[in-house]
Amino acid sequence: MIARVVIDIAHHEVNKPFDYLIPKELMPWITQGMRVKVPFNHGIRLAIVLDIVNESSFEELKTMIDIDTSTPICDQETLNRVDHLVHAFAMTYQDAFSLVIPMAFQSVYRYHVKKLKNHHTLRAYDNHFDQQDIWYLTKQEETYLSALKRLEKKGLIEIIQTIENKGLSKPKYSYRKVMMTHAKYQHLLDLIETHLHYRNKDLVQLGFTASSIKTMLKHGLIEKVIVEQTQSLIQHDPKPIPKGERVLLQGSLEMWIDDIKGYIKTIQNQKQSMLIIVPEQRLLEDIQHRLDGIPFIYTSTMTHQQKVSLESHIQKHPSIVIGTKRSMFLNYYKLNLVMILKSYHEAYDMHLGTYYDVNALSNNLFKEQIVCYQTPFKTLFLASISHLNIFKKPLLKPNIETVSMRQELLDGHTEMLSRTLKRSIDETLNQGKNIVILFQRKGYQAFHMCRMCGEVATCSTCGQQLIVSDQTSLFCPQCGHSRTLNMTCSKGHENYMKPVGIGLDYVVKEIKKMYPKYRISKLTKDDQTDDLFD
Repeated sequence: MIARVVIDIAHHEVNKPFDYLIPKELMPWITQGMRVKVPFNHGIRLAIVLDIVNESSFEELKTMIDIDTSTPICDQETLNRVDHLVHAFAMTYQDAFSLVIPMAFQSVYRYHVKKLKNHHTLRAYDNHFDQQDIWYLTKQEETYLSALKRLEKKGLIEIIQTIENKGLSKPKYSYRKVMMTHAKYQHLLDLIETHLHYRNKDLVQLGFTASSIKTMLKHGLIEKVIVEQTQSLIQHDPKPIPKGERVLLQGSLEMWIDDIKGYIKTIQNQKQSMLIIVPEQRLLEDIQHRLDGIPFIYTSTMTHQQKVSLESHIQKHPSIVIGTKRSMFLNYYKLNLVMILKSYHEAYDMHLGTYYDVNALSNNLFKEQIVCYQTPFKTLFLASISHLNIFKKPLLKPNIETVSMRQELLDGHTEMLSRTLKRSIDETLNQGKNIVILFQRKGYQAFHMCRMCGEVATCSTCGQQLIVSDQTSLFCPQCGHSRTLNMTCSKGHENYMKPVGIGLDYVVKEIKKMYPKYRISKLTKDDQTDDLFD
C-alpha cells in the first residue's frame, strides 16, 4: 500500500503530493487525514495523508517512518476544503492546512549530535558535549549543521533529528508481553501478564526502569502498541443537511439586528448551530451586546487553551458562534446557517500573506448550509445578479499561476516577461481582447545604489528611498522632491552609483518594443488617462 502525503514545507517547489510506502506494521493505522513522519531530503518531516493508493507513478519510493497522531486530524470534508484553497487561491498546502486546522503543522525540528570517535577535529566543539558525549543543539547553534554534516560523513559523529509537537496530542502507547521466557529478564517477564496492556507508568510501578523497557523492546520481549481511543476526534453527523440557499440581506446592519435575533431563536429551537462572521475583531463585542450576549466569541487572539476548549464544545453541542474570518474553518455540530455581516468590507478579501476571499470561499465551504450576506448595496461581488434573494450564478474564482523568474533565467530565458505571461498576452491579443498588467512600482528604475559600498540614494527632506524617474533624475514617491541623477556617492566612489531594478516606466517602454502594433497606455494617479477611454 502507498500513502499519498503533503509535506509540512510552505514552498511552491514542494507544493505537491509525494508517495511513500506504508510499512506492514503501520497498515492497520494509516488512514486519510493521519499525520505521519516521513524521510525527506536527508531529514525527517511531518506530513498529512491525503489518500491511500495501490500504485504510484514514481519508480523508487521511500518508506514511511512512523505515525505522529493516533487518530486522524481531519476528515474527507476538511481535505476537500484544503484542496479547494490550494487550487482556487494558489496557496501552498501548508498555508491551507494552517487556515483550516491551525495546529496541523505546528512543530519544532530539533537536532542533537552524538560523538562516535575522539578526533582532533572535534576539539573545537568539546565544550558543547555533555558527559554522555551528546550535544543538544539550540536554535542558534543550528548554524553549525553544515559543518557537522561533513564530520558525520567521516564517521566521527551522528546527527539525530527529533520533532517536538505543539497543540496536537501524541499517540498513546501501551506495552504488551510477547515472549514467555528469557534467561536474563525472566524476573521482569514474570511481573506482567500476557493478555494485559500496560502503560509506561504501570511498568515503572512494577519495578521496570526506563533502560530495561528499552532493552526488552529491543530484544522483542515486549512490544509497543497504539491504544485505540474510544471516541474519535472527528465528529460526524449521520443526518445529511439539505442544501441551503444564498440569500442577500440588503440594508444596514441595524435594520437586520431584530431578524438576526429571530434566526438565532429558530436555530436554537431546532438544536442546530449558527455562525456569524464579522470583518474586524473590534466589532465582536459590540455585535454580541446587540444580540443580548447570546453567541460565543471566537477570535485568533484567544489563547491556545481557550481555542481548544471552545472548538471541543462547538463540535459536540449546538452553538451560536460569532467570530472573525478564521471562524469559518472550524468544525460545527449540525451547522445550519451562516451569516456574513458587512460582506462588502475590504477585510474579507485577504490580499496580505495567505490570499483568500471570504465571500467567494463561503460558497465552497458551506455547500450544505444557508448563507446570508448582509450589505447595504444592491449587488454583491463582481457578478451582475437580477434576483438579489438567491445567488444562482457561480462565484468568480481567481486563476493564479506562479512563475519563478530565477528558473526562467536558468532555462536561458532572459526577457523581462516570463514565457507564461508572454504566451497569455499573445493568446489574449489574438482574441481581440484588452489586457491589464499591474506593476506596483513607479518610476523608470527602482532605486539608485553604489556598487562599491551599497549606499542607496534617499530624500533629503523625508528620508524616503528615491526612485529613478528617468535616466537623468531621481524623485521621492513620498513628498515629491526631485534632484539630478549623479554617479558619485557621499563617500566619494566615482562612477559607482548605478540605477537598479525596474519600474513601471521601464516596463511600459519594453512592452511597447515587444508589441509595436498595439496601443500601450500607462494608468497612474499622476498620468493623463483620457486616451484609455476613447
